[in-house]
This record gives sequence, C-alpha cells and structure tokens, in this order.
Amino acid sequence: MTIDSFSIIPSAQAYKIVRKISKRKVNLVFKECTEKKIGRYVFEQIKIPFNLGADSAVYSIVVFKLENEPGFLSNTSLVEKKYGYILLVEFGGYMFVFKKHVETIDGKFGTDLSPLG
Repeated sequence: MTIDSFSIIPSAQAYKIVRKISKRKVNLVFKECTEKKIGRYVFEQIKIPFNLGADSAVYSIVVFKLENEPGFLSNTSLVEKKYGYILLVEFGGYMFVFKKHVETIDGKFGTDLSPLG
C-alpha cells in the first residue's frame, strides 16, 4: 500500500498552525484518535515530505481496522468490520485533516492549532 492508493474524500477540517507540530505530537494524536482500533495500524507514515508543484508539504497518515455492532442494530452479537483513516497535510502554515470513522480532532493538538471558520 502507498499513499497513491488512497481516494480521499473532498471535505477537510482546516487549522492554522500556531506552533510547529512534532512527530511525537502527531503520534500521540493518532494514538488518542484510534483507541478503538483492532490490532496494529494497517498503514502508517509520519511527517513525509512531498511536492505540490513548486511548493512543498508534509503528510502523516494512519489506516486502522475497527469492529463495531452495525449502527442500525442494538444488543446483537453481529460485528461489522471496517477501516478508518486519518490524513494530516501540513502546507503553507496550515493543517488540513481528512478522516473516516474518526471523531473530530478538535482540541487534540492543544494550542498548537487554531481552527478556521
């Protein structure tokens, strides 16, 4: 699997970077946001530089497996298996967050990020 394998949803949360985000902080946020994952990460890359034309950016991503009771059922032994991801893209003093099967990351970076809009 590579980052080129992903089809990213078109919506994102945007934040202004107030203080530089370390690898350690990214790892801590990923760990906190994926507490309910099953097993190890399926895919993980932290602070990987890439080019956007003449500009450069950095991305961090984790993909993980989840097992939950289907949302339309309750009190059953049925289990739905699915995968989620968190993709962070740092570019031009901003961070863009793309995610699936993850609640908000608001507040997870403390005062290092400031939400836009």
